[in-house]
Amino acid sequence: MKSNINRRAFFHQSLNSSFSLMGAAWMISACSSSEKKKEYQFKSCQDLSQVSETELAKREQFAYETQASDPLKKCKDCKLFLPPRPDESCGGCSLFKGPVEVDGSCTYWAPLEA
Repeated sequence: MKSNINRRAFFHQSLNSSFSLMGAAWMISACSSSEKKKEYQFKSCQDLSQVSETELAKREQFAYETQASDPLKKCKDCKLFLPPRPDESCGGCSLFKGPVEVDGSCTYWAPLEA
């Protein structure tokens, strides 16, 4: 009977530890997502002065253009697009850092799900 109590205690402790780890992971992800939102606050959609060379290279790699050549594939209709806040004119992208025009586009355009 004593072994059952030890197994139960072990199971209970394992379950509590799992919930604690899941809670910590959730809190960390919530913090990082709020930081991600702060990343794309830009004064002008054309100002790339604070965008690193690495991120500029990513923009080029994804063939980002400020005006979509295909009117059906605009950034504003892409699920990777981070929309501008009410007081901003441009948004961002989850693929690279820097300002993104709502009417822009790139090769990784993914349609919003209906």
